[in-house]
Amino acid sequence: MRKLSLLFCLFIFSACTTPDRNLYPDDPSQRTVPVFIISHGWHTGIVIESEYFTERISKHDQIPHGTYLMFEWGDARYFPHDDPGVGLLLRAALLPTGSVIQITGLSNQPNLIFRQSKTVKVDVTREGVSALSDFLARQLRKNSDGEFIYLQSGLYPNSSFFEAEKLYFFPRTSNTWTARALRQTGYPITPALALTTDNLMKQACKYGDVLD
Repeated sequence: MRKLSLLFCLFIFSACTTPDRNLYPDDPSQRTVPVFIISHGWHTGIVIESEYFTERISKHDQIPHGTYLMFEWGDARYFPHDDPGVGLLLRAALLPTGSVIQITGLSNQPNLIFRQSKTVKVDVTREGVSALSDFLARQLRKNSDGEFIYLQSGLYPNSSFFEAEKLYFFPRTSNTWTARALRQTGYPITPALALTTDNLMKQACKYGDVLD
């Protein structure tokens, strides 16, 4: 039984490290849409051109405007707090809690705005970014009218927090969530191994470009 479990785990990991050829073909000329993975040190997010997301959703006054949209997922109480402290940190790490998604509108590529953060650009297909946009929309909780649930202003200018669908708990963190989001494009990444920011960025760098 232990051997079968080990083989199953190896199969899952190897499957995730293999690109989905239907979405992420070998020919780089077919991958023309940029997706950005950004690390703020303690937190990570994913950035796409806004048109791919907004064309899939109903108009919402609280969705920020911008050429790009940055999506970051985290604990519902810790993430939005501007000075959360150790208590909320331990609560987020040890207990299953609600979650939020911060959406930030950007006028330019994230590396040109968050110059102190590490940014990796991954080129994907239109089909890949469409699948990613669908994933992001599904991650946002909706009310009875089918609208995303706005909570409060975000931590950055032109940003908003929305209620998210999944519970937050270790090892389901912003790093693994961002990896899962990138995986929707067909990119060969293993979310289960992206427990740390360093591992997530290392996997993203394998076929992506680190931006200055």
